[in-house]
Amino acid sequence: MPVANMAEARCCFKLLYAIVVVLLLHMSSPCIGCSERDRQALLALKQGLVGDDGDRLLSWGREAQNKNCCQWEGVYCSSKQTGHVVKLDLKDQSLRGKISPELVKLQHLEYLDLSFNNFSWSKIPDFIGSLSNLIYLNLSQANFGGQIPNQLGNLTHLQYLDLSSNGYLQYPLRTLFMQKISIGFLIFLV
Repeated sequence: MPVANMAEARCCFKLLYAIVVVLLLHMSSPCIGCSERDRQALLALKQGLVGDDGDRLLSWGREAQNKNCCQWEGVYCSSKQTGHVVKLDLKDQSLRGKISPELVKLQHLEYLDLSFNNFSWSKIPDFIGSLSNLIYLNLSQANFGGQIPNQLGNLTHLQYLDLSSNGYLQYPLRTLFMQKISIGFLIFLV
């Protein structure tokens, strides 16, 4: 074999070897899915809720292959490597029942939308104020009642808050928001 052909063969072999190594590394990189803590918090949330005319919650943990909560309807995670739930979009699912306090275990949650559901004039749970990374909170037309919990004032990253069309909410604006947080977009009434 001439020297030139041998050099080409070595070059091709090295290139092929590099491609195989890169592919193997990519395939073996950890794809964690959702964290077990987040998964358990979501399953506890599902257990307290009934309704779901949109069947969104049906995908939550039903089968063995569906243990990755990052693939569940309405659940969005930060990345495959961390698997933290950052967005929970359950709007317009005809949900009713009780929101589980296990929700606070979703420590990385930035977006929570429970609008257009029916929580039967129950009080907005105080523990929602413990979701310290929330940027977006939409509880509009979800039939909440009573006084807005002062704990919502702990949501210092909040940029969007919609509590509209919850006819029986009482708004303690001064104690709730004026001193603690600056909200970019705020909807309270009508």
